[in-house]
Amino acid sequence: MGNSLLNEYFYRLTDLSAWCRFLGIIGVILLLHPQAYALSDNTHRDDTMLMFVGEDLSVVTVASRRPESPAAAPAITRLVDKMEIEEKGFETLGQLLADEPGFYMASRARGTVPYLRGVPDGILFLYDGVPVTMDVTKSLHPLDRELPLNNIQRVEIVRGPGSVLWGPDAFAGIVNIVPMRGWDQSGLKMGLLGGTENSKGGYLNWGFSGDGWDAFVSGYGARERFHDDTFIVEKPIGTSGEGQYDEGRIDPSHYLEFTGNLHVGDWLAISGRFSQFKRRYTMQNTEDLSWAGERESPISYIKATLTKTLGPSHFSLTGYFEDIRYKVTDVDLVREQKNRIFHGDFLWDRRMGKKGLLTMGLSYRSNQVDGAFVKDGFLPDFLKPANLIFVPQVEQENYRNSLKSIFAQYRQRLWGIDWWLGGRVDDHSQYRSSLSYSLGLNWPFEKEWRLKAVFGTAYRSPYSSQLFAGKSFDPEEINTLNAELSWAVKSLRSLSCSVFLSRLKDHINEDPYGGLSEPGEEHIAGFEVSGRSKVGQALEIFGNLTHIKTWGDGERYRAFRFAFIRPDGSREEVFDTWDQTFDSGPEWIANLGATYRFNPRGSMTLEARKTSRVPYSFSKDTVSGHFRQPLLFNLTFHLKAFLLKNSDLTIGGKNIFDQNYQVPGVYGPVEGEPFSLYATWSLRF
Repeated sequence: MGNSLLNEYFYRLTDLSAWCRFLGIIGVILLLHPQAYALSDNTHRDDTMLMFVGEDLSVVTVASRRPESPAAAPAITRLVDKMEIEEKGFETLGQLLADEPGFYMASRARGTVPYLRGVPDGILFLYDGVPVTMDVTKSLHPLDRELPLNNIQRVEIVRGPGSVLWGPDAFAGIVNIVPMRGWDQSGLKMGLLGGTENSKGGYLNWGFSGDGWDAFVSGYGARERFHDDTFIVEKPIGTSGEGQYDEGRIDPSHYLEFTGNLHVGDWLAISGRFSQFKRRYTMQNTEDLSWAGERESPISYIKATLTKTLGPSHFSLTGYFEDIRYKVTDVDLVREQKNRIFHGDFLWDRRMGKKGLLTMGLSYRSNQVDGAFVKDGFLPDFLKPANLIFVPQVEQENYRNSLKSIFAQYRQRLWGIDWWLGGRVDDHSQYRSSLSYSLGLNWPFEKEWRLKAVFGTAYRSPYSSQLFAGKSFDPEEINTLNAELSWAVKSLRSLSCSVFLSRLKDHINEDPYGGLSEPGEEHIAGFEVSGRSKVGQALEIFGNLTHIKTWGDGERYRAFRFAFIRPDGSREEVFDTWDQTFDSGPEWIANLGATYRFNPRGSMTLEARKTSRVPYSFSKDTVSGHFRQPLLFNLTFHLKAFLLKNSDLTIGGKNIFDQNYQVPGVYGPVEGEPFSLYATWSLRF
């Protein structure tokens, strides 16, 4: 009875016409409220709708595809700048996001898996506005050393759907990594890094600028050892074919990246990225069987943008070519997939009067996939010594598809409030067209207080298996109602509280034994509290808390087991069926830390992280439960002008009390990362 009432309440909240009426009622109330007119007289203090002013570290572009302050953006946004990255000693994007409200980073052998507000693998990752994820593979995320942060200007975060401006896969949120430009760093900067787990590497950044142009290039290389680098191997003895078990050891992982960009005036921007890496790891199942694995998923692109301003209008034309290669090796089984993407879009912004802004765009994407995984047959059971006959079967297909889109968003300031409404139509060549929309308000109702309310929808690209299943399907859809109340006193202190309610329709999950689950419906509700405060001139305290509650259909699987032929010649197939609860990660996540700036050139940051128990389910839900997560501490020292005037030093320790714990892997438990030390030294010329 309770769930049915909640469902009915949710359906009412996610009904478009009801939400429009709700915003209309708010508008009438504000119009009649005596303070509404007073607010309109003070809009100059927050007039961030000015267009086409140069970017700096304090603006975001991902929320509306133009520079503006995070507070004014038409979404619930957060910006992490280079200063914060250096002070907290973030080495990877996964470490950075683990510090943010709503995010949970699940450490896996093949790579970190992101959860945002209870949704796994639901984030659209962009590098300079170019997606760095493969639409037909949900497990590809640039969260570890394959994407360094030494050449990053800032990281922009949107919590909530963003498909109106960015298309499919901006599902639970968006993360845009913005690289440095020539004017951000003048001259040459060299960095060396090292640490435990055989970590070592270095980078070289070079920024230069002239009259009306700037350019930036960067190179990076590193290697590290996976923290659990041993696995079980069978060695034959004599000629009988019998064997004994022994331990093998994997080689270190290695990473390589080159990036660059060129800007000429306000009319031309060219950027590119080349990536190559091989991540080596060990995996384990629930029966203490372990083996070696490798993953390669390098992403390279070249992008060009032309822009032009004519009176109140601004035009931009962007095109890019992207090459993504995905290769996974488990023991001696190799699975490889290639993805080539051609994308172009045309964007038009126009000022409508003094307080209105219209954004419209067209986009086209062509996707060529070679070796898409239709059926991934690898199972740990095939590796058991008793199995001498059966080998896993992997089915792959080549195909091409295209996506044509048209989108628009209109923003208007009335009574001191920014209102917006946007919509997008995506016409895909292999599945039905989809409509995404968003609407909301941004109300700075007092000098230090602000309310944002957003409702949005988004879709996720289907798995390759769905495209070749021979039956119609609806893409996964999410509807999210999102509200944030924030308070900020300049840069001294801030506090925000967000509540959200999401409904996932036709949700599909992938299981290593069961393949794709049957479509289901899930509901996620929760809240986030985040704040920071300066205490005196030297100390800053910060923290956040996220709580999530889910309910719905769960995940139902039906996996083929075997088939036999009856005496009459008919074929009888036997399937395994089972149900699992929806995997939303831990119910609550807490972060607390402090930065002490002991002198103008030095700071120390101590952070503590704790989550509730993490659920796991292995072997067709026959092995399930929860892993306890201990309280983890990280400590970082950042020193400027260390030994030399133009040199910096960062020294840090993760899991400094060396807590022992386990986290869920793909086929079985994985040991959590132990205590580790790292150091980065840089020198500017």
